[in-house]
Amino acid sequence: MPYVKTVPFEKASGVLREAYDQLVAERGRISNVYAVSSLRPETMISLNNHHKPVMQSPSSGLSEAEKQMIATLVSALNKCRY
Repeated sequence: MPYVKTVPFEKASGVLREAYDQLVAERGRISNVYAVSSLRPETMISLNNHHKPVMQSPSSGLSEAEKQMIATLVSALNKCRY
C-alpha cells in the first residue's frame, strides 16, 4: 500500500487544526480518509462538507447506515483499506 504523508493531530496548527477539531467534534476521531488530506486542509474541509449532505440527508430514502454499508462495499470492491 502506498505511503501518504500526513500531519498528526498533535502537530496540526492553523486551518488544519481547526479542520481536525471540527472532525473530532462531529465524529469523535479523524479517520484515514480525512487524514490523507492533511497537507491540503481545504480539501479535507471540502470532503467533510460534501459528506454531510450526501450521507446524512434523508432525501434519498436510504438511512445513513445503509449509505455507509454501500460505501463500505464500494471501498472493498476498489480494494481500499479504509
